[in-house]
Amino acid sequence: NLLEEIILRSDKDERVLITTLTKRMAEELTEYLLNHDIRTAYIHSDVASLDRIKIINDLRTGVYDVLVGVN
Repeated sequence: NLLEEIILRSDKDERVLITTLTKRMAEELTEYLLNHDIRTAYIHSDVASLDRIKIINDLRTGVYDVLVGVN
């Protein structure tokens, strides 16, 4: 169901934010989506602050369709 919703939003040139419970879950979900040709990145506490800013800016400009983060 999540993959279908991502594709629907992507077709409308919209972005998707996904929250997970753990860092590992964020990394694994990102890997899964990348394997399905979804442009995805993740953010959690191990990502450097400057890299987080770049990832968010890339999401805004359309480099990524999905951003996965830890709640």
